[in-house]
Amino acid sequence: MATLPGANSLRILSIDGGGVKGYTALLILRRICHAMRVEAKKEGIDLADEPKPCEVFDLIVGTSTGGLIAVMLGRLHMTVDECIQQYEALSSRIFGKRQLGGQVGRLAKGMLHTPFYDTDTLQAAIKSVLEQQKVNVQEDFKEEAPTSAHDVLRNYESENPTQVNYKCTIWEAASATAAAPLFFRAVKFKTGGEIWCDGGLRRNNPVNVALEQLGLEAEWKDKPIGCVLSLGTGAPLINEVSNNLAKCLKGCVAMMTDSEDTADAFARSTLGQDLANSQRYFRFSVAQGMEYLQMDEFKETEKMNALTSRYLSKIGNGQKKVEDKPSLLPYRHCLHFVDRVTYTAELHRFFDKSVAGQQKFVLWGPGGIGDPSSWLLVLDNADDYNLFVEKTGAGNAINSYVPKEGRVLITTRDPRFRGTVAAAKDGLHVETMDTSEARDLFTKSIPPHLASQSSSAMVDELLVLLGNLPLALAQAAANVTDQQRPVHEYIAAYRDKRNRISLMAQSVMDVGTEDSRTSRQSILVTYEISFEDLERDHQLSARCLNYFGFFHWQKIPVSFIRALPELAELDDQSFRDTIKHLLHLSLIEEISYHDGSEYSVHPIIHERISNRLSPEDKRSYLSDSVAVILSKFPDWGLDDWRKHTATLRYLQSHALLQVNFATENNLKSEALALLNVRCAVFLRVSGMTFDSVQLATQAVAIAQDICGPYHWLAIDAWVEKIQCLVADSHFREGYNESKFAMERLDSAKLNNEAMSDEEYLELRADVLQVKRIACERLGEYKEGEETANELIPLEYRYSLSVFLFKQGKFQEAQKMNNELLISMDEQQRTAHKTVFLTTYALKAGILSGMRRGSEFEPAVILDHDKERAILQIFRHVFEKHWDLFLITDQVVWTSCNNLLGELSQKGETPEAKGILMRIMTGAVESGFRLEGRMVQKFSTTLMYGLEVIDSLHGTEDARQQPPGLPIANLFVQMIELAGTALRRHWRASRLIYYFAILLSRLGDSHRAEELLCEALQDNRLEEDKSMKGPIHYNLMLAIALQGRIDDARRYKNTHLGLIVPEESEHGNLEQRLREFRDEKKLHDKAKGILAARNSKVPESWWTENRVALNRAQLHYGLLVPATAGEDRGPYGGASETAEKKRKQKS
Repeated sequence: MATLPGANSLRILSIDGGGVKGYTALLILRRICHAMRVEAKKEGIDLADEPKPCEVFDLIVGTSTGGLIAVMLGRLHMTVDECIQQYEALSSRIFGKRQLGGQVGRLAKGMLHTPFYDTDTLQAAIKSVLEQQKVNVQEDFKEEAPTSAHDVLRNYESENPTQVNYKCTIWEAASATAAAPLFFRAVKFKTGGEIWCDGGLRRNNPVNVALEQLGLEAEWKDKPIGCVLSLGTGAPLINEVSNNLAKCLKGCVAMMTDSEDTADAFARSTLGQDLANSQRYFRFSVAQGMEYLQMDEFKETEKMNALTSRYLSKIGNGQKKVEDKPSLLPYRHCLHFVDRVTYTAELHRFFDKSVAGQQKFVLWGPGGIGDPSSWLLVLDNADDYNLFVEKTGAGNAINSYVPKEGRVLITTRDPRFRGTVAAAKDGLHVETMDTSEARDLFTKSIPPHLASQSSSAMVDELLVLLGNLPLALAQAAANVTDQQRPVHEYIAAYRDKRNRISLMAQSVMDVGTEDSRTSRQSILVTYEISFEDLERDHQLSARCLNYFGFFHWQKIPVSFIRALPELAELDDQSFRDTIKHLLHLSLIEEISYHDGSEYSVHPIIHERISNRLSPEDKRSYLSDSVAVILSKFPDWGLDDWRKHTATLRYLQSHALLQVNFATENNLKSEALALLNVRCAVFLRVSGMTFDSVQLATQAVAIAQDICGPYHWLAIDAWVEKIQCLVADSHFREGYNESKFAMERLDSAKLNNEAMSDEEYLELRADVLQVKRIACERLGEYKEGEETANELIPLEYRYSLSVFLFKQGKFQEAQKMNNELLISMDEQQRTAHKTVFLTTYALKAGILSGMRRGSEFEPAVILDHDKERAILQIFRHVFEKHWDLFLITDQVVWTSCNNLLGELSQKGETPEAKGILMRIMTGAVESGFRLEGRMVQKFSTTLMYGLEVIDSLHGTEDARQQPPGLPIANLFVQMIELAGTALRRHWRASRLIYYFAILLSRLGDSHRAEELLCEALQDNRLEEDKSMKGPIHYNLMLAIALQGRIDDARRYKNTHLGLIVPEESEHGNLEQRLREFRDEKKLHDKAKGILAARNSKVPESWWTENRVALNRAQLHYGLLVPATAGEDRGPYGGASETAEKKRKQKS
């Protein structure tokens, strides 16, 4: 005999209380069971009888009369019809005896706590039902193999330690749940002696109780909810408050048993909305007419029958028909399925509509984006649009065979299906997964032992390389499993493009599908078919696609493609006809903006394009593509490069891809050498100095190989290489290269007649300028002065005054500086903004130098006007630099540090805080990296930042967020962004030292210790010996702050010679330990005061201890918890947060 299929999720039936009105719930349930049988037959399942509720529902719950029904359906395994028959008999027997005294008699019984009806009659009626069902009257309520009913009284044994398992018989449980106060007396169990009455006064609608119980049982709590069916017994009558005592008593009972309030509250809850929106929650309750019936009016069955039939016949309720939901039927699971809620929700919304006739919906996207599971009719990979709609002329279009009724889901790469085969609004563009979905899919698809050593950053790197494409991710996981290669090794191998074809050789195998044609899937095969179709039918479109492989896969302007040789002469319509074939196969995407359009290509497609080409074809396509980028890459001066950074960033990704592709494939040309130079300049002025050195070095090699050593391009590339070396802090190498460059430049002038005197002098000035900077950084001030004297233009006279200033010859430097400023008229100041501003800043710097003196000149005391002038000049220069240049430009940080130093000197802490917040917020938001000379600039900024944080401790009440915390968090974020890049700088140890100090103050002493040890191991520390003592001293304190006092003392004894001088200035170890202990005690006391809300502590106590408490908050944790929505940064000022971050990082 056919039976209903099993389910993979839980189905719950909840029945309200309501006396005889529970009869309507049974009538509704009967209609539902009938519908189940009809729907099952449509699915080929021929049921002999309508299903029993105990066969359909995993859990049947009920209160009061609903509990009585739950016992009959769940424990006694009755059909709905049997239950209705017994329910009618029970109602007649229990409520058939008329109450003496009418309403007055009832009122009197209620006031005297005497029940309206005889509980013995109730229990006798229930025992009679048991006998008719051939069930032993004394049989336990608990079953060995339970199928349903469940409430505080269960017919199964709960294993949850918080739940009590009551022992009782079936008739005791049934009479206990039906024992409504005022109507029946309470029921006492014989075995345990517990006294029970009906729960309807508080839980008349038991849906919440049912769902609570699911979470308590181990076998249920991890299972999804497939369906919740809630049956009500009608809404109560809404009456005005009466002075009549009898009516008041009835009103109180009605209010306390109102199930609809519970239903409304549940429907508004997060869980209720989720279940309703996903068509898993159904509430049926006869809305009109039931309010006039009393709980004991047993003779009104005909009226209830009529009201229920009318209720179910209405259109609005007819749409709540019982359906075979996907979660209720058995189906083959995709083993590593990741639900993409955006798309599944839209499909549910569309197909769950009750619409007569045919429903069509189109999902379109690139191949490998994901296929659907079982629907009524799925047309998968319907990519040949012409064949589908009969444009080929062969007749018999596929569309003619599609059923005219029912639901049709079409998956395709061709967007034309939406708006032709299906309505324009009935479609969805399926995009690649977001990062969280992609990570979930990949990690689900690989065995845990192969993923144990891979970090989330490594996995995310692979996701980017695979473009978050589901089939590509699944295929990568299949290859990891097939080769039994740990994920971290697979990712390391995949970085090398030469390995990628072999690393994606294994196709995806889905053992869950019965279709052998789709059991194995490969991303390479998917796209290869499209490439072959294009080459066969649309040769120009195929060549156009090949060009896309030589630009970056994102943000390719239409103008780039239109400029290519084979496409430049096409008119607009011919160009659109060429592009449309790529769009129809979803090989590219077009994104339109108000000022034009851009194309993008999926990275997997992008890489496959060039891999298919021969070396000759690669060279040809690359040459044409490089020419397009060079035509868009203007040969501007340095100031223009800074002004047009947005445009250059747009070109950067395409140019760098072409440069890298040429390097990987050993392709060389004059155009590629020039492109390398342009990219090196852009990276240098953008602060990415490490990469700029690599590109300039490549440019020199290509230019010399292709053009010869004396060609202008070879010399230009060499000059750029020297500039990049110095920008990346390779001062010694830049200094040496500048000497060779001068010799090569002189030789080039002799050997290259085409080089003009103007070009020669310009290149010579560039080399001398780089040499001048190298001399300054290396401390070769005398040679730097001589080099500066060789530079005639205005900007190099400034350099000479700088070298005088650096040597401490302040009087000479001031004289030259004043002459230079006087000689610059307004036109020159405008034309040479950078030179004027730096010269003007030098004026303040010289005054500041005079204040401290040097070996050549004694210190002087400046008058008030000069002191004020220093601050005003530094302010003015910083604001101008902030307006003129990008945050990545070194001049911005130089002028910022000058201003911070002067503000610190004068104790202007609030202004210094504002400056720091502005520049650090801009730096973090821009995401630029700390490289080259920027490391030294940032070290100085961090040094002043630490001073400002200390000074701020006395400015705010300790019961608020420490004022220095936002600045501290910004510094942490900035250095975390830099990663390992900052280690390359020759003075990185100074920055690492300052960062360790900051972390120690934030309570992360463990990581501070690691950084200080790293700084000591840097061989370049010998060039900055002044840092050794401070590093050893603070390393000792970092050890002590972790509670390792003996280790700290031993460390001090080992390095006494370096630590003792620091102790004389900052305090010895024992003194600092006492300070730490005192701060911790003070912090604990303040925390206790706030926790106890002790208002007796005077305000003066908080004021006196403000500095120490704010300092302690950073280290030991905030005194006041963060408010909702308050962002306190990566550390938040708490040592436990810092420790958590340290563990996550390690």
